Amino acid sequence: MGLSRIDWQILITALLILMLVDILHERQISIHDFMARQQVWFRWAAVLGLVWAVIMFGVYGMEYDAGTFIYFQF
Repeated sequence: MGLSRIDWQILITALLILMLVDILHERQISIHDFMARQQVWFRWAAVLGLVWAVIMFGVYGMEYDAGTFIYFQF
């Protein structure tokens, strides 16, 4: 499929997280309510961790190349 080992690890981790969220939803456990009951430092750590993950695995990841942008030569 053209994916490197790191790409496979990221894909599997993302799928496991999605499965966990779905299982919690099926058991009617609200992540929002859980986070609302936590202390402020825990909520901020979770938010900063998610922002870090988006930056690291998103567009600005290690393999980002502006030349591969879909409209690069349009």
